[in-house]
Amino acid sequence: MYIDDTLLDVVVKDGKVTLHGTVGSAAEKSRAFYDAWVSGVTAVDNSGLEVKWWMRDELRREVKYVDKSDEEIRKAVEDTFLYDPRVASINIHIEVKDGVVTLSGMVDDLHAKRVAEQDAKNTIGVRVVKNFLKVRPGKLPTNLTAMRDPAIVENVHDVLSRNPITDRLDITVESQNKKVYLYGGVNTFYEKRLAEDVVSRVPGVIDVVNKIEVNYRWPWKSDEEIKHDIESQWYWDVFVNSDDISVKVHNGVATIYGIVDNQKESLAVVKDAFEGGAKIVRSFLEFHGDEKDKQKHTKDKTPYYYPEYFYDFYSSPYYIIPRV
Repeated sequence: MYIDDTLLDVVVKDGKVTLHGTVGSAAEKSRAFYDAWVSGVTAVDNSGLEVKWWMRDELRREVKYVDKSDEEIRKAVEDTFLYDPRVASINIHIEVKDGVVTLSGMVDDLHAKRVAEQDAKNTIGVRVVKNFLKVRPGKLPTNLTAMRDPAIVENVHDVLSRNPITDRLDITVESQNKKVYLYGGVNTFYEKRLAEDVVSRVPGVIDVVNKIEVNYRWPWKSDEEIKHDIESQWYWDVFVNSDDISVKVHNGVATIYGIVDNQKESLAVVKDAFEGGAKIVRSFLEFHGDEKDKQKHTKDKTPYYYPEYFYDFYSSPYYIIPRV
């Protein structure tokens, strides 16, 4: 249930809906506004709704941002690894200082290394993750030639051919010192990222350099349409608190401002901006706690610059290019 209508009053006159009463949050107030737009409604006024925090669910946090100590963050990351079957956490060492997480140790494959980093980024309180994990296969094959570059290329081709999507793609594979290079052309960013994700699971691969090109053309939309669609994406995204972020759009370039809880929410905000139609995204987003730093004015900060759409902010790598 998104709206508690216990203390809501609805008045309709000549197709105009006027809402009065009390709600538990700004998000609930906005949802009441959108839900009121039913067939026949010509206008909705929700200015009579007051936000009273005592109306909120008792299970919700009383304060939006919860400061975590380094030890609490370390324990939370450790627990995340323990319950994630994709990560063999027994050989991962975690250090935390001022919200910066450093991962060291060994994992079985490149996919586990990337998942471990993403799990840490998704933890409340984490500001930056330094990933020094080394890829070392848990069980070496009896024939050590299977770990050499020619065998790795053969194994990569085999894995790609067994995936129903990557099987139909024209991808060239090279391997140098167990670092795999992918070349070719695909029609979507999803196919490009999927190919990389599939290859990252191959035993012996320590890194993947994805040089696959995407035949993608940005569909033109007006700046007003893009701004409206981005805000709509944020509103419906469970990973995003839309009350704390804003966007300006100029010539298809979306510039985002605001405060987020963690890296996962930051990437969700950017992903939604692309889903809303942005050609390029510039992010001035800050993590909670950063606003206490010396650089208090976003205009003096270097934005993160996202030159292309990325399809999966949960586990796949993404491009971040700082621009002044």
